[in-house]
Amino acid sequence: RESDPDFEIPEESSSFVGLTLGWDIFAGGDTHHAVGEAKAVLRETEATYAVALRELKRELKQHEQTLEYARMRVENGINACEAAMEDRDMVTQLYESGLVAVTRLNEVQKDVEHSLQRLVQARVLFSQTWEELRIAAGRMCPEACDPERENK
Repeated sequence: RESDPDFEIPEESSSFVGLTLGWDIFAGGDTHHAVGEAKAVLRETEATYAVALRELKRELKQHEQTLEYARMRVENGINACEAAMEDRDMVTQLYESGLVAVTRLNEVQKDVEHSLQRLVQARVLFSQTWEELRIAAGRMCPEACDPERENK
């Protein structure tokens, strides 16, 4: 305002109105760069997920195959025990009739014992494999079957 004491009109006066615009040419790509970086992180995460999923499927398949093997061992062990016991019964009758020696009876009894041992080992393998499959599938926490953890 002209009535303002600070207002001075210089003798050489020239008035101009200007507008200054500034544009940071390197900041324009920040959004594009951030989107590209986010997409790269997403692709990396998806690839990591796919690898982990593939590894989990492989592990579960391996446990299933081991479980099937253990099941077949139990089944074969049961059949072997039944056959060994039948042999022992027949040899016992033959021994009582005096047709075979006591050494044959001892051999058959050892066969029964070995068959029972293998059956027990097969059942233990089956139980362990079953628990490992349950743990791998997330049906049971590994800490639940850790005996050292219970003592602490």
